[in-house]
Amino acid sequence: MDDRRIGFVMRFIRPDTPVTGKNRDYAMLLRGCDRARSRFNLAPPDGSFTPAGLALYEEVLKAQSATLADGADGQTSFYETA
Repeated sequence: MDDRRIGFVMRFIRPDTPVTGKNRDYAMLLRGCDRARSRFNLAPPDGSFTPAGLALYEEVLKAQSATLADGADGQTSFYETA
């Protein structure tokens, strides 16, 4: 099959769930209040593929890669972007 595969993941956690790792964590608050301020709360995107949205996407991927690779020996790569 020559069609691309598309995946979509949503993770729902409580705002008071502790952050693990030393890197910044990102989330979109769906309801309630993040009193702990343990994550960088994102607003919904203001459009498709805007320069600001793409820059934030790259920032989030970089932070997630750093968190996943924390403690790994050698060079690691989780996300590859063009």
